[in-house]
Amino acid sequence: MKDNTIASEAFSSGRKSFFFLDFKLARNKSNYMRITNLVKYEDGSTKKARMYIWQEDFELWISAFASLFQTAAYAGEKEVTVLDLFNQGKDNRGSGIKSWDPEKRPREKFLEDGPGELTLAELLAMLIGSGTTDSNAVELGEKILRSVDNDLQKLATISHTELAKFKGMGLAKSSAILSALELGKRAFGIKRLFSKKSA
Repeated sequence: MKDNTIASEAFSSGRKSFFFLDFKLARNKSNYMRITNLVKYEDGSTKKARMYIWQEDFELWISAFASLFQTAAYAGEKEVTVLDLFNQGKDNRGSGIKSWDPEKRPREKFLEDGPGELTLAELLAMLIGSGTTDSNAVELGEKILRSVDNDLQKLATISHTELAKFKGMGLAKSSAILSALELGKRAFGIKRLFSKKSA
């Protein structure tokens, strides 16, 4: 049984060198990327080299490439190393929720004190999951709430497209929020209240 190819891309750096990227699904249901470099020589012979990156290493490789490119940007500053930039990046992420005291983090507050003790922004943050380099999940929740005047009824009427206008909000996060609101409507009959208010 062969591994399934989910997506493929091919690149050429001239007539002699070709790169093939294959995103594949292994028989054990794990994803991996196969990188193939094919070089053609003047005498007609070819040389093929392959490299495999497994799903559990994707984040590591992405971080490594990001650090490498950032280091290249600082190439003139000889004292800057990849490790320096990595640690600098960690410092810059110090405002993220993971850097907060445990009792102030939405998930920990939810488990310790119950959902009733969370603000609307914190409840949204639980659905959003992660923020961006500019805003953590709570701040992103606050921005979304401000856009609807902190009115959950207004929030329940906006679309995926409107939510996706906020940096850090994609289809998955927008769907999570809209699904939670729909569950609330169905569970508590809020839908009828919305229709009465808009009538």
